[in-house]
Amino acid sequence: MNIQTKPNVAVITFLCPFPVSDGGRFGVFGQINDLRKFYNVTLVFKVAITEKPHVEALQAMWPEVEILPVYSNDVMANHASKKQISFLKKISRLVKKVKKRKKARRSHHQGISNPHRHYPFLPVDRQMIDFLEALFQKQTFDIVQVEYSDLLPLIHSLPHGAKTVFFQHENRYLILQDYFKLYNDKSLYASHVIDTVKFTELNLMNLYDRVLVLNQNDFAQLQEGVHEAKLRVWPTAVPDMFYAASVNRQPPEKAEKIVFLGSQGHPPNEDALKWFIEGMYPAVLKQTGMLLYVTGVWEESFKNNYPEVIFTGFLQDLTDLLHGAVLISPIRLGGGGIRIKILQSMAVGVPVITTLLACDGMEGIKHGENIFVAEQEAGFIEILQDLAAKEGLYASVSEHAKKFIQDHYSEGVTSLIRQKVYNELLAETPGHRSDQGK
Repeated sequence: MNIQTKPNVAVITFLCPFPVSDGGRFGVFGQINDLRKFYNVTLVFKVAITEKPHVEALQAMWPEVEILPVYSNDVMANHASKKQISFLKKISRLVKKVKKRKKARRSHHQGISNPHRHYPFLPVDRQMIDFLEALFQKQTFDIVQVEYSDLLPLIHSLPHGAKTVFFQHENRYLILQDYFKLYNDKSLYASHVIDTVKFTELNLMNLYDRVLVLNQNDFAQLQEGVHEAKLRVWPTAVPDMFYAASVNRQPPEKAEKIVFLGSQGHPPNEDALKWFIEGMYPAVLKQTGMLLYVTGVWEESFKNNYPEVIFTGFLQDLTDLLHGAVLISPIRLGGGGIRIKILQSMAVGVPVITTLLACDGMEGIKHGENIFVAEQEAGFIEILQDLAAKEGLYASVSEHAKKFIQDHYSEGVTSLIRQKVYNELLAETPGHRSDQGK
C-alpha cells in the first residue's frame, strides 16, 4: 500500500504574518493558513528579535507549520524592509515637496532624486542567504515560493531541484508610474526611473516557474513582460476566523463613524488621508457629525495638523472600531495588487467607499450594492451623507458585502485555487533553470 505524502513547500518572505496588523501581514497569513491544510509548509522570514513573542504565538496557532525566523538585533526586521521603508519615506517626503511646489507655482518636474540609492532589487543580505543555504542543504523542497519585489533576486539562490514561484503582491514599477502621473511629471527622468525598474522587475520574474498575481488586472498588466504560461491568479484569502464573530452581529440602520485603516509609512495612505481630510472631511463633519478614526502609526507632526481627527494608533482587534463604521479608501497611488483593508472591512459587513484604482480587479463588486466607488470629492461626500441619513442603506450594503467575500475570498474558495495552481506545477516535467527566461 502506497502512502501518499504531502509535498514540501517553502515560503520565503520578509515579515512575520502575526499579529495581522496590516495588509502585508494579512495577505501572508491568509495564504499560509490555506496552504498548511494540504502541504508541509516551511515559513522563513527575517524578523527583529523584539518580535519573538509574535513568532511564538504564531507557532502555537500553526503547530503543523515549520516556522523558521531569522532573528536580527536590528530594529528593522531585515535588509529588504530597510530598503523598502527608506524608499517609501523618500517618496512620501517628495509628495509633500511636490504639493508645496505646485502651490507656489514652481516647476514640479523633479521626480524621485537618486533612485539608485533605493533600488529595490539589490542582493539580499548575507545573513538570510547563509540561512537559506544551510536550509536547502538539509531539506528538500518540491516548491519554493518567494514573496515581494525586494526578494525577487533570491531566484539566483534557490535549489535547482525545486519548482520556483514568485508571488507579486504589488508591482514596484507601477507605483512609480502612478506617482509621476499623479504629479504630471512627463520628463525624461521620470521615464528613465520607471523603465529601469520595470525592466529589472519583469526580467527577474521571468526566471521563476510561476508568477502569482492577485487579480485579473494584474495578470493582464504583467502579460506585456512576463510569459503568460507562467502567470496565475492567486487571490487573497480572508480566513473564517476574521469574520466569524460578526456573523450574528446586526449592523446599524445608519452609519455612525468613518474609519481609515493604514499607517503613514506607505505613501498611498498618506496621500489618500490628506486628500480626504483637507478636501472632504470638513463638509462631511458639518453635515453628518460623523467622526473620523485613523489607525496605524502616524508622525506626531502629521497628527498635530488635524486635531479634529482621532488617531487610535495600532489596534490588534478592530471589531469594536469597525462596528457601525464606513471605511474610506480614497487611494490615488497604485501599483496593482488588492487593498486588504477593503476585504477586511467587507468581510465584517462594513460599507466601503473607495476609488476605482483601489478596487480595480475585484470581480463581482457592484457600486451601490456591495461597495461604493467614487473618483471625486463630491462623490465621497454624497455617499457618506446617504449612509448617515438613509435608513436601511447601511444594513443592505453590509449584507451584500459579506456575501461578496464569502463567494470570492473565503477559505473554501481560495483553498481550491491554490491546490489547483500548485498541483498543476508539480505535475509538470522538470525543466532547466536556463530555459525559464526564454
